[in-house]
Amino acid sequence: MTPDFIYGITPGDVGYDVESYPNLFTFTAKHADTGKVWYFEISEWRNDHQSLCDFLEVLRDQGCRMVGFFSLTYDYPMIHFIYQSHALCLTAADIYDKSQSILNTPYHNRF
Repeated sequence: MTPDFIYGITPGDVGYDVESYPNLFTFTAKHADTGKVWYFEISEWRNDHQSLCDFLEVLRDQGCRMVGFFSLTYDYPMIHFIYQSHALCLTAADIYDKSQSILNTPYHNRF
């Protein structure tokens, strides 16, 4: 069965943002051309980890460009960590720890 989020993903730019708290991680994306919005959460109430990884693969396969604020120094490293850990059972606290490690690294060393 094809997940519902796959419908409506066409090539183009996708703006995105991540937020990380000790008990909640969110990833929100919006397609620039269509206005379609996707929301993924990892928390004690909901775990969209696998769906988020699947979504990222569809964006890649469609040739979408992901655009965000501080993408290179925060958002992308967070997404990369989550994607690389897709075989693990990450919690919001695990992701928050990664967030803090990025934020506590001097800006010029985050790449």
